Amino acid sequence: QCCEILSSTDLRPGLVDLIMPVLLVCAEGDAALPWAAADDLAAQISAGACDDVEVVHSIADYIVQIANATRTHPDLRLGVSTRGTLTMLRVARAFAATDERDYVTPDDVKAVAAPVFAHRMALTAEAELRGVRIENALADIIDEVPVPRSREG
Repeated sequence: QCCEILSSTDLRPGLVDLIMPVLLVCAEGDAALPWAAADDLAAQISAGACDDVEVVHSIADYIVQIANATRTHPDLRLGVSTRGTLTMLRVARAFAATDERDYVTPDDVKAVAAPVFAHRMALTAEAELRGVRIENALADIIDEVPVPRSREG
């Protein structure tokens, strides 16, 4: 169902407004993106460079699987919503565009996962007492979700 939403959603209207809070987190937060400054991502989005960036079904499914895993992880009481999943798709497309590619790779998704998803997740009280960090739970999830092996949909 989420894959259908991802593939049928028009990602252009208001894209910069939707993504700017994530870009600011990327630029200033602990989960900074070393490969592309937030300004570069914003410029790519404003220029419409990511409008033609392809996201094949296997990559969209990969994003959905990661989001779904955040909802069932034992250390998390709150996982990523559908809106967060759509934001991940948008940011991954912009990230690919900054690398002058017209397609999204699993590495693009991994690179922006923490800045896009971490603030949308919440630990259980037990996990907090054990000293678990959201970034660690997300890293565990990304390690567990199978990575698509081809660009075919």
